Amino acid sequence: MSDPTAPVQASVPAAFPMALEEFCARRSSDDRRIELIGGFFHVEKRAGHLRDTEANFNSRFQAFANAPA
Repeated sequence: MSDPTAPVQASVPAAFPMALEEFCARRSSDDRRIELIGGFFHVEKRAGHLRDTEANFNSRFQAFANAPA
């Protein structure tokens, strides 16, 4: 049995998921390539990536931006 007087340690996730719309809105505040962000939004929505961490969205955005046309 566990000690009832022992402090409880809550597990904190490393990153919280965000909506695709929120990621694109944040990205557009720094990145003025509106067409690129719009294209990324369309591709991600079509793929069903509506919620993910910012790091995952960023890595897919970089891959999308560097993909040949």
